[in-house]
Amino acid sequence: MIRILDIDPTKDGKYSVNISIGDWCLQRIVTDSDLQLLSDEINEARGLSGIMATFSCSEDEANRIRRHWGFPGFKGSSDCQNCQLKGVECYKCLFVCQSPLEQDMFKEFRRRGIEVVLQRRIRKDGTYYDAPEEVDKETILTIPDFYIESGESKLCIYADGKTYHYTNEDQGVRDRSIDIALQNLGYKVLRYTGTQIRGNVSSVIDSVMKSI
Repeated sequence: MIRILDIDPTKDGKYSVNISIGDWCLQRIVTDSDLQLLSDEINEARGLSGIMATFSCSEDEANRIRRHWGFPGFKGSSDCQNCQLKGVECYKCLFVCQSPLEQDMFKEFRRRGIEVVLQRRIRKDGTYYDAPEEVDKETILTIPDFYIESGESKLCIYADGKTYHYTNEDQGVRDRSIDIALQNLGYKVLRYTGTQIRGNVSSVIDSVMKSI
């Protein structure tokens, strides 16, 4: 088994690397460029380099995507095996969608070629900004799971809105208040329950498209 025992910076800006290979211990003094080259070669061998380039993501994010896809010795997620969007929308599906329900809706939108904005931040004055920009809690009104704009139609779409939120009366009142505020700003609001999405996500998307 190969183990990196430690990597310590030296006084001259290099690194002392100790690697254990079985009963052998190898020590080398290397430069920062040497370490970067080694890291690049390891990522290439693991199949991470291509994922990082495709999605402009970090090594950790690429590794998570690879785990979902599966690789020799690792089964991966069954949802990814036959997904038509594999290698295309994986980053948004895994890192921007915030629940399995959102993932199901997002994949159905994209399978139909429908462009949606995920997690748009809408301010109280009706203006907006998009992820990954941090949410300004002082000015934020709401963050719809999906946003679609077509002509004069501006749709804010929520997954699992009434099933989850309406179990709490205060949250239900807040949701209705947000809906009214959005409507006054010229937005149309659509909320779908978990039961609706899990039962027939295609029908849910049909409903969305009829509202445009």
